[in-house]
Amino acid sequence: MTVPVDPPPHSESQATPPLPSSLPTTPGADTDPQSKSNAPPVDENSAWGFQFGSPTFTDLMNGLDSPARALARQLSTDLKHLDQVRSAVRWRGHAWKWTLTFHHPDVPKASAADFAYLIPDPRGLRFALPLTDEMVEDILNTNDELARSDYIVEGINDAPNPYQWHWPIWKIESREHVDTLLALAAAKLACMTNGTGDHNSVDPNTVA
Repeated sequence: MTVPVDPPPHSESQATPPLPSSLPTTPGADTDPQSKSNAPPVDENSAWGFQFGSPTFTDLMNGLDSPARALARQLSTDLKHLDQVRSAVRWRGHAWKWTLTFHHPDVPKASAADFAYLIPDPRGLRFALPLTDEMVEDILNTNDELARSDYIVEGINDAPNPYQWHWPIWKIESREHVDTLLALAAAKLACMTNGTGDHNSVDPNTVA
């Protein structure tokens, strides 16, 4: 059983920053719904909201409405078809709560960032994909389809950018969104494979 702990704080021994404390503002994602005065409250006893539970993937999917559930299952399945990508349900703090976290063996266990995150918020399904500055430059300069996607580009441009990392997060509302995010995840994996902007690329001692 996964022990529910918050993400580790950034330290000089880590090569990547901690999770943002709230969901970033992007045209594709909106702001953290918990910060909206008109947003419905989180059910702290739900599978997604109860920190000290041990929900399964199915438990989290059951908390979504039918369209969001289908999109979440599709993206999860597609991501696990990428080479060596695996997933686990983990508690990722009070903003993201129980999240389907995707890991790749090229991401060191000491890293504060995993490969990707699928956030099954019943109020809106979301997906986060941490990207280094080098990854962003490489992807947008070499992938015309992604570079022309306002959904992708505006999400990246408006995301928090601590320690030379981008933390974009997108709201998922259609199969087109799923396909576009899968293409971005595949492009990130290609960057990691060819050594462009890997998860150890940031030296915290150089950050002002």
